[in-house]
Amino acid sequence: TAKDITGFSILGIPGTIGANSILLTVPYGTSITSLTPTITITGASVSPASGVARNFTNPVTYTVTAADGTTKTYTVTVTDDEAGTIYWTEVGGAIKNIHNDGTGEVTLLTVTGTPLDIALDISGNQMYWTEYTGTAYQIRRAGIDGSNPALFAEYSSSGGNRFGPTAIAIDSGTSRIYWNHSQLSAGQEYLYYSSLNSYSAVQWTSSVPNSYVHSLCVDTTRRGFYFNANTYWNISFASGSGRTGAACYSSTLDILNSHSTPINETELSPSSTRLRGIAVGGDYIYYVYNNSGGLRIVRARYDFQETNDPWITAGTFGIQKIALDLNNNKIYWTSDTNNSIYRADLGTANSNIVQFRQLSNKPTSIAITQ
Repeated sequence: TAKDITGFSILGIPGTIGANSILLTVPYGTSITSLTPTITITGASVSPASGVARNFTNPVTYTVTAADGTTKTYTVTVTDDEAGTIYWTEVGGAIKNIHNDGTGEVTLLTVTGTPLDIALDISGNQMYWTEYTGTAYQIRRAGIDGSNPALFAEYSSSGGNRFGPTAIAIDSGTSRIYWNHSQLSAGQEYLYYSSLNSYSAVQWTSSVPNSYVHSLCVDTTRRGFYFNANTYWNISFASGSGRTGAACYSSTLDILNSHSTPINETELSPSSTRLRGIAVGGDYIYYVYNNSGGLRIVRARYDFQETNDPWITAGTFGIQKIALDLNNNKIYWTSDTNNSIYRADLGTANSNIVQFRQLSNKPTSIAITQ
């Protein structure tokens, strides 16, 4: 008589069911020491039962018992996905991830506000994101699998024309998180950091070139820090005016106010963000540049001491935030013009550009496990 497992999922991810085996891959960084599967069967019962947490460090045997007492066993193997899992946020509030082969898309969380940026703390098994609620800017965090979401920091958006946190970056070497915050009416435009263990803000800069910081990134190898700031902001709402942008670089992440401004561009019409996403990997910094010549990703040496090379030129797609998959030599970016994620080869300009994923809403940020 019937005694089959017909469905087996963990964290909303379905397993691949064979004759007597089930294979399932969870996102990179997920602890597999206590995972709770959801199981459907034909038969009388299954042991261990559906909804019971198990340690999947080693394969686990499940036994289905039929109505006549006969049994069938399945060996369940759960593995941690390889580096290169893509995380992103959307205007509708969703925080999602997907394998780098385009399979296994999962909605980890749906938040009530607008998520603006995302960063991953793999060693701490946490993800962080900024969120605008309509009355406040927040930094929130949850497990890398979306579990146990909690508030980390909050700034009211009322009084003094306040802006941020919108952009965040994590320094895994010192277990710090960096973010922006401005009180525009007072001319205060700062960057801060805090320990990931508990919130305690430390002011890292006394000023930034422009009011609206768009993106931050950290070079943990060289202890460098990069950010860009514009006179306009256009991810979730329009603020500011003009098209002035500056890309800033610090060769000494651990010293306050150590940044310089190697790129300072002015072109006042039309209103738009001049500089957008920014990411660093290996010997290069990649940043999104928007001027009368078009929208593109530019590659420069990590210290901006060599000629900046156009690396990805926008076609029918837009370019906002970018992320690097160094293990697989790929660059990914979000497109707000057609609600998509694109990717290309990292090592060669404009090589193998493909639409990686069509999304249901406008993407606002992207991050990749390394």
